[in-house]
This record gives sequence, C-alpha cells and structure tokens, in this order.
Amino acid sequence: KQWYQRRVAITAGILVRIKIKHMELSILKRETTGSGANTYNENEQIGRYEIMDGAPVRGESIPIRLFLSAYDLSPTMKDVNKKFSVRYYLNLVLVDEDDRRYFKQQEITVWRKSPNSIVSPKRGVAAFGKDD
Repeated sequence: KQWYQRRVAITAGILVRIKIKHMELSILKRETTGSGANTYNENEQIGRYEIMDGAPVRGESIPIRLFLSAYDLSPTMKDVNKKFSVRYYLNLVLVDEDDRRYFKQQEITVWRKSPNSIVSPKRGVAAFGKDD
C-alpha cells in the first residue's frame, strides 16, 4: 500500500532471511522547487526509529507499526505547476553481522481527508458539510 491518510498507522512485517544485527526505519521528506537548471532540492529526516538491535531468529517475522499522527505532515504534492513538489519516503536500513548495509526506499503518498466529509450509506458517495 502506498497511499496513507495523515492520521493512520503504517503496518508491515519483515521476514528475516539473513543474519541481521541492526535495523532502522526513517521517514524522509523531499521538497523540490524550481525547474530545469534552477532546481533546488531539500531533504529532511522527519523521524527515525531503531526497530531492533540484536539478531532475531532466522525465519522470524518482525511486525512494524509506525504512527503518522505523531507528525504534522503536509499532503504529498507532485509537480505543482512543474515547479514545486513535496514527496515522502520510507527508508529501511538493515545491517548484517558482516557490517554490510542493505537499503530499501519506498515512496508513500500522504493525503488529507476533509474533516467535514461524511459517507452516505445510501448513495455510497461523500457528502460535504453537516447541513447538506
């Protein structure tokens, strides 16, 4: 799943097949402004979590739950007028017993749900406002 609402938790499970001694997960925010040769990129690490420190049993599944509500994330914006974008990434780093580092980076889309939206059970569509 790549689409997440701002106030939910990201859940995942990692199946261990190599001898891991350290694992961490971080949320990265990448802002891009400008276009062409005048492009400016800014990277910011929003949060960093040490998932484990020590070797798990081979074949064990490690559950992960990361709550996004702890952060004030803006929605993902992709190429607004071809001059501005805000993107979020989950970055997983594994370190094995031989101190080799394995990386996995996955882009996630953060969206903001309207606080006034109510789902109508009869029509199956969202109605906005409480007086409608």
